[in-house]
Amino acid sequence: MPIEYDYQEEQPVRCILLRVPVVLDAQELATKIVKDYNCPEFAKRIERIEGRVTEYFIEPVFIREGISHWWPVIGEDWRHHFRYRYREGGMITIIRKVFFTGTFRTDIYYVNANDEVKHFSVEETFSELIDLVRPQPVLHEDNVIFTLHRPKFDVTWEHIRGTRVRSFVVLIVRGKVIEYRQIYVQACPYPARRCQLADPGFDQWVGNSPLFWRTTGAVAPAGGQTGQGAELGAGSPTTVSAVYQTVTGEREAGWALYATRIKKLTFWAEQLAPATGAVSTFNLTADVRVFDRSGVQVDGASQTWSSGSIPLNRFTQFTLNVNTTERPDAHLVMVRFTFEPNAGNTNTVVIDTVHLECERALPTIDHKYYGWLEESF
Repeated sequence: MPIEYDYQEEQPVRCILLRVPVVLDAQELATKIVKDYNCPEFAKRIERIEGRVTEYFIEPVFIREGISHWWPVIGEDWRHHFRYRYREGGMITIIRKVFFTGTFRTDIYYVNANDEVKHFSVEETFSELIDLVRPQPVLHEDNVIFTLHRPKFDVTWEHIRGTRVRSFVVLIVRGKVIEYRQIYVQACPYPARRCQLADPGFDQWVGNSPLFWRTTGAVAPAGGQTGQGAELGAGSPTTVSAVYQTVTGEREAGWALYATRIKKLTFWAEQLAPATGAVSTFNLTADVRVFDRSGVQVDGASQTWSSGSIPLNRFTQFTLNVNTTERPDAHLVMVRFTFEPNAGNTNTVVIDTVHLECERALPTIDHKYYGWLEESF
């Protein structure tokens, strides 16, 4: 599974110049090696021939042509890069051919006059200029490479007479034409863990208590919206009950939450009533509180919903807009749900699927014009 996350960008956006590999083409290169060899002694027959490629190289071959012919070939995403080349004189670099060279080792096994199997080895260099099926325009010749997979080959032979043998080798290697290009990319911040609530669906319970939440008078209901949920007021519908969780920094030492802005709290809730004699009169309060190292509240938000706004036996999503500011003294965030019944209340509330949405504050940057960088780094 890829490592990814959604990020809502702010302005300004920091852009960084990176060097990335761009695959221009993928192609199979083939060459044929035909050689005659003489065995050290008379050979009745050739038992077998084995071979391997000891070394091989690919050298791109470039030419210069007018950009007008290649403009339709250039992708839309790269045309603004090639426009700069057009201002230099209308000529761009094209990779049309590659020079394929290397060394092939051949091991020949033969049967001599005494019916003994002997062998000898020879090495031959090969070279061939190969046309690419799809020539490609490039920005910088020095940044073009040809990556190769393991070569494949097929060896056959013909025993002509006496000591003379002729081998036929077909060598195939598949590779990619790659150019390293410089592009500007948006630098997203590292996904902060400091706003992620543990067990947002109240799925993990130990006895009558959720494992990652602290509760007063809450129990696990028969079922939640997506998870298990937490039912407030189940122990006594006339007594105040609550469930809450605290979120600290990324380090055990207490890394301040100075670079985080809490945007909103979303959760799902439904009202439960007894079969007979139901009386719905209560309030549900959602709190998001930000504290400093001394335990003093420095920011936060709170909202209260009456029992009439929470549907009976049907989950509805609720939202608390928080919109905290960036504070260098922020150290701990608390998310809390409080059930406050009035006299005669008989109903309870189930809370489930709680999410705290945050965004990373971008630092102030100095805007500079870097122009077009020609360095190949």
